[in-house]
Amino acid sequence: MTRVETVSRWECLATRWNRSPLKSFKLPIGFVELYSLQNGGHADEMLIAYLPTEKIVIEADEFTAGPETAAATSVANPYAAALVDNLERLKLDYEIVLGLHGRQAAKKELLQAAGKLKLAARRRL
Repeated sequence: MTRVETVSRWECLATRWNRSPLKSFKLPIGFVELYSLQNGGHADEMLIAYLPTEKIVIEADEFTAGPETAAATSVANPYAAALVDNLERLKLDYEIVLGLHGRQAAKKELLQAAGKLKLAARRRL
């Protein structure tokens, strides 16, 4: 696809509380859906991209996976918690989180950073 799809600021704000994608379009790799985050920690107009076939969420600034060798922290990251809340609200079925500032991470790492791993474990990830 040669044309870049864009979402205007107005469109982002106008559909912020909706659970349907702002835009859905097909790329050579598959379908991509764009969603607006509610109560995101970084900015009011944050978007995430979701690749449903691959079960991948692409985001920036809400969660950055640390080095794989780093010890897990017991302090919940409020930005990661807001991202998890949004992913649950949107009912997105994802396994991988691609942060634009870090490495790819598994869903378990995001839930751990958000302080929600125990709750998710009870729901059988």
